[in-house]
Amino acid sequence: MYNNNKDISFEPGKYTILIKEYIKHLDATGYKTGTSYQYYMRDICRQLNQLDSNTDSVPNLTKELVEMIAMRRGNESSGTQMNRIGRLRRFACFMLQKGYSAYIYPSISIPKRNFEFKAFVFDRDQISSILKEADSIGYLPRSPKAELIYPAMIRILYCCGLRSSEVRMLKRSDVDLNTGVLYICKSKNDVSRYVPISESLRLYLLEYTQKMMFQSQDIWMFPSPRGGYLSAVALGHMCKKLFERAGIQVLATGRYPRVHDFRHSYIVHALDHMVKDKGMDIYAALPIISAYVGHSGIKDTEYYIHLSSFHYEQIISAGEEILGRSEDGDKV
Repeated sequence: MYNNNKDISFEPGKYTILIKEYIKHLDATGYKTGTSYQYYMRDICRQLNQLDSNTDSVPNLTKELVEMIAMRRGNESSGTQMNRIGRLRRFACFMLQKGYSAYIYPSISIPKRNFEFKAFVFDRDQISSILKEADSIGYLPRSPKAELIYPAMIRILYCCGLRSSEVRMLKRSDVDLNTGVLYICKSKNDVSRYVPISESLRLYLLEYTQKMMFQSQDIWMFPSPRGGYLSAVALGHMCKKLFERAGIQVLATGRYPRVHDFRHSYIVHALDHMVKDKGMDIYAALPIISAYVGHSGIKDTEYYIHLSSFHYEQIISAGEEILGRSEDGDKV
């Protein structure tokens, strides 16, 4: 069971004990409640304690209370709102199981998430610039060993196309530096897989583990200075700084690329390499990449075809052939 064991402090209030009990319940049932999840639940707990004006000391999750917390905040994305509503719904179910009164936000009222997004793909020069900036990280008093942790994480993110959570939740025992294989335990869709790494990355991680001086195999590969594994917020914050220093431009959305865009970039670059450099048929390459990155099916990987440069080059070359035949007098 992967659980970030950091104990997050909660302000005292009517719902505090119950929410902490709920988090322990999730831990006991195998749910991945890391530091980030506990922070999210602490935010919900704070709102419940502040907004519940009922003088009764017994928690009572009313419809009005739930709707206030479920309301979209400022410029937040629909995905963030959906996640908060989902956590609130599951907590309400837990309250009902414990015999409390609770209103479950109806699923039909949950806003639909907009999946029409354009993935950002770093080019190889940009990746090199980001790695150069990562390697230049100096000692940070509030985050000792950051100069070791972040360069290693970014190399795994890009070179293996892993999800952020898959990298952050690696344990030392999941990294076999003798064979050069990472073990990803029960990631998205509860699927585990083995991920071979390149020899250069194996040697880099071998040096990394020596510098980190791990005392046990049962320890987080990328520890947080506050205990547990490094949070998604901390990784995202550092990547934003590195993107800025590397000269990566802000996107049309007004934001920098996401950590997840390392994964997009790996898949696109891998497709380019296998098809253009190795001469593989694209639909022979797709299942290999799909299995490597942990997609549930080939359709998830097909999305990246339209992002790959070879896709456009094939269309252009085909058009040139047609145009050439037309100019030679052939019927088009």
